[in-house]
Amino acid sequence: MAITQKYIEANGDCNKLEITLDYSLGGYNYWNGNIDGRGYYLYVQPVYVNENTYNGQTYTSVQSILGQGIKKLVKPVQRKSKKAEAEAIELAKQSEAELIEYVCNKYNVTLV
Repeated sequence: MAITQKYIEANGDCNKLEITLDYSLGGYNYWNGNIDGRGYYLYVQPVYVNENTYNGQTYTSVQSILGQGIKKLVKPVQRKSKKAEAEAIELAKQSEAELIEYVCNKYNVTLV
């Protein structure tokens, strides 16, 4: 479960940017072959959010675009704690604009 998660309206191959702060135990990353550190990561990725109604029930689906986005280790830690989490939230706020700009430039996304 993400610590914080929000969406920003965007245009391009996606209709939103998903910004998530989460804790990771780290270890071997099979996607890129690197060893990831343990700590709090800020993720920014383009997604397509769609709301549908079926039999009177409304549901939302979020489709991520495989291989697009970026993550940044904002707070490396040895173990998870409330104090480190609070520090990570503040550090994530400082790094958020930088990662959003990177994703917009790399994947031709414009903010609405």
